[in-house]
Amino acid sequence: MTSMAKESVVIIGAGAAGLMCALTAGQRGRKVLVLDHAGRVGEKILISGGGSSNFTNLYLDSEHYISGNPHFCKSALSRYSEKEINEIAAIFHKWHIMFSGTEGYKVAEVTRGGGDTEDLSSKTFEARNVKGLYFIGEVVDVTGWLGGYNLQWAWSSGFCAGQFV
Repeated sequence: MTSMAKESVVIIGAGAAGLMCALTAGQRGRKVLVLDHAGRVGEKILISGGGSSNFTNLYLDSEHYISGNPHFCKSALSRYSEKEINEIAAIFHKWHIMFSGTEGYKVAEVTRGGGDTEDLSSKTFEARNVKGLYFIGEVVDVTGWLGGYNLQWAWSSGFCAGQFV
């Protein structure tokens, strides 16, 4: 195994949060490696919304999220203006994703639990006790209501971490 350059970033998970973090870090000039067990990048996104892949909601509020620390998600959610959300939507609308089916009931759309928000910086998503280790998306103890809120959390947390990795 070769040693990685100081600025390199390894992201485990090519779902919505991982891809947003990779995009944001890449835009900052970081060398990014994304690892995932799925056969295709973004495969998990295809099952969101029961196969309809909800995009997001323009009106973000922390009341739509469940977490041990109800204030944790406010920082990430507040970093987007309505204009920025619309710009991101325009980028995502240019992607051509062909749906071929769903994984059925065996694949959960929402998980609960994960990394304790008390152990993470709400600004950077870095673990307080392990420098250079970041948690985003579903591995953080933040669960959004169905209807696009989990995807919004994934993109928001990925975007925030991507600014610091």
